[in-house]
Amino acid sequence: MIIQNGKGNIALQNISGSTVNITQITAKSAEYQQLKNRLQELDSYFKRIPKNETSERLQYSQKINEQKQTIQSFEDDVRSLAATFEHIESNTERLKIAKSHFKAGEFTKAHAVLEAESSAMASDQERLLFAREQKSQELVGIEQQLKNNATEYLIYAQTLELDYTNSERFELAKGAFQKSISSFGFSENIFAYALFLQYHNQFSAAEALYQRLIAELKESLSFPERAATLNNLAILHNASNELSQAEEEYVAALKIYRDLAEDNPRVYLPNVAAILNNLGLLGSDTNNLTRAEEEYVEALKIRRERAEDNPLSMRYVADTLNNLATLHNNKNKLSQAEEEYTEALKIYRELAEDNPPPYLPYVAMTLNNLAILHTTINELSRAEEEYVAALKIYYDLAEDNPCAYLPDMAGTLNNLAILHTTINELSRAEEEYVAALKIYYDLAEECGHENLKPVYLISINKK
Repeated sequence: MIIQNGKGNIALQNISGSTVNITQITAKSAEYQQLKNRLQELDSYFKRIPKNETSERLQYSQKINEQKQTIQSFEDDVRSLAATFEHIESNTERLKIAKSHFKAGEFTKAHAVLEAESSAMASDQERLLFAREQKSQELVGIEQQLKNNATEYLIYAQTLELDYTNSERFELAKGAFQKSISSFGFSENIFAYALFLQYHNQFSAAEALYQRLIAELKESLSFPERAATLNNLAILHNASNELSQAEEEYVAALKIYRDLAEDNPRVYLPNVAAILNNLGLLGSDTNNLTRAEEEYVEALKIRRERAEDNPLSMRYVADTLNNLATLHNNKNKLSQAEEEYTEALKIYRELAEDNPPPYLPYVAMTLNNLAILHTTINELSRAEEEYVAALKIYYDLAEDNPCAYLPDMAGTLNNLAILHTTINELSRAEEEYVAALKIYYDLAEECGHENLKPVYLISINKK
């Protein structure tokens, strides 16, 4: 059977702690409005396509998903640039002007300020690098100027990331990051470049930069910076199946977060919970179920306490409950698993009442998992009801976004067909198998798909 889970709580963590209101900034941005308007155009066209035009609906669903991903990426880039502006010193007039434009949502102008001065920046860099080689006695002053130059290139690189009209933005931003580091390599620009490469699946290059941070800047790295670097290395090593290395890095990051949380629990305990949850996922994958259970339980305790002051954090409680229930299901602790799935389902349903789009998929996912458990304990009537309820949600979601939700719909159809085969309702089972198979054939031609995996961005204060 196909179990859908909340796996994926491994986060790319940003060295930030930004207090800038990103929503206000993006709302002023003409580029952002253009992206949103394009999404509305695609959505409007999609709704006019007859439902029997399966191929065209899938094509436009994929375009809508890609546009949503573009908007999300744009927002992430703005957030990353805001964090950089907040943590660096704007020591040049060019940076001050660029920052002013950025806060006004004028990203093109912020980029243009540095674009217009790019030749001067390059000239400065060349002059300063030469001066550093020739005048060692003036090194301290020149190093500061080079750092300013590196900071300008860092901001320039991140403004290039926001230029979604430029098909070469990746390579241009990459070049600007490299010039920044060639002027002066410090934690912010090395980490930002590594994160940029990791987001763009340049894993080997990203890992080299993270390793450089630890090797060269070990003494100057703040504890939150070191923890973030270790976490991101663990993500890379986990993805490349270097599980032992990933575990060591998660454990090291966890120790740092625990120490930080002793003095500032409000800021760092959520990070402790996130790493514990990640370690639980790793332990589940490596069949170290006893330790994984302990890590999930501790993460759940922290997240419950956090949710007392912040009800929106209940979704993280539900995510860990779902992971813990899946573990208990695998350990044949079916009564505990049922309780945990049931509580997670209750939370997701309550969240979905106020904000259906983000949470309905998790309602359906948990219904599917409960149905699998009830099938195992031979409560087939309840299992059938849960599969049918999950299937209805996926059907409704797939009406507006087939590429995202048809795979989950097909998986639930497959599970329901297995159940109907078990109770000898073979005609219904055949219909469900055929329907699931047709969906998979259609998807293979039109869409890519990944399982439902919530990803959390954890802001790191440098205090």
